[in-house]
Amino acid sequence: MKVSILGVRGSRPVSSHNMMRYGGNTTSFRIDIDGIPPIFVDGGTGLYEEGIRLASQPGPLRIYMLVTHTHWDHILSYPLFEPFYRQDCEVTFFAPVSEKADFPRLIRGQHHDRTFPRSFNEITAHIEYRSFSGGEKFKLDGATISAFRLNHPGITIGWRIEHDERAVCIITDNAPVENNYLGEGMRERAAADPQAFEKEFNDSLTDFILGADLVIYDTHFDEAGIKNRRHWGHSTPQTATAFALEAGVRHLLLHHHAPEDTDFMVDRKLDEARSIAGEQNLVVEAAAEGMVLWL
Repeated sequence: MKVSILGVRGSRPVSSHNMMRYGGNTTSFRIDIDGIPPIFVDGGTGLYEEGIRLASQPGPLRIYMLVTHTHWDHILSYPLFEPFYRQDCEVTFFAPVSEKADFPRLIRGQHHDRTFPRSFNEITAHIEYRSFSGGEKFKLDGATISAFRLNHPGITIGWRIEHDERAVCIITDNAPVENNYLGEGMRERAAADPQAFEKEFNDSLTDFILGADLVIYDTHFDEAGIKNRRHWGHSTPQTATAFALEAGVRHLLLHHHAPEDTDFMVDRKLDEARSIAGEQNLVVEAAAEGMVLWL
């Protein structure tokens, strides 16, 4: 299994001389497994150049798209993804179920003529949409895909992709749940017994990433920055490392770097996480555009 990091930022893309080492594009990943079409997770600006490369390849294309959620920084490149404009391309989207937003309608809405020049009718690829909720699991051409509901405004899904005894988990975006219930229905689920709800959420998240070879985790804030911003729906290196250690994860990748974070600031977060991991059997790195990890 090969995991390629296409975009690393949260909230918005950035372009600055002191942010070049980690990169400025927003969230997107590519996962390659022998015998299975490419699996992309999210369509932030990091997806754009990958679309150009794919569109230049001869022959039919088959693509899977896993969607964590539909905030702008995770969907900006879908209207710009060149394979969508090829008749010989087949795409299946797997997106979270929401009572307030229909995913196909949202995708079409990105092509409104007041905000984008290319009509949705110009898309000639065959696109299929499948909706999923936290707790669901399915087979995808030999890979096992599992979904977990995260703590973030709206509906946000963490994905676990498994194949041949290897597993990668993508946990972006996700906030500490203690007295902090975010997204559709979360406050209602916690109302009867908040303490029990919080314990169940944390235990279930630990189980979801248990023994994973690689966990890519939202570390948008440091401990000072998250104060008074827990409702934004993001986490810290300390929280990510604690979950990874509890779950016996082999490799933790800090991700969803804040748009304000310079390379030095990301380095500092990485140092904090490595200090917490100490001598335990956990490799900790910070995600950088172009990074490729083999599991």
